Amino acid sequence: SNAGDALVLTSGAIPAFACTELGTSLNQVASVVSINGTQIKANGADANPVTAGTSCGGANGDNNAMAITFAK
Repeated sequence: SNAGDALVLTSGAIPAFACTELGTSLNQVASVVSINGTQIKANGADANPVTAGTSCGGANGDNNAMAITFAK
């Protein structure tokens, strides 16, 4: 990507029960989605619900971090 052509929003403290649902519901609007450092959605592809499920919760419990990239 080029400088200025993307916006990355990050958030922490996402509860485990909401993490997978949120991460996999952004296919039509987000370019890339990462949960706890693991990319679950690549640019041009749909989010992988299995990867999202294993990336949410676990040792992070209800303190999951998500980075959502929006690009033009």
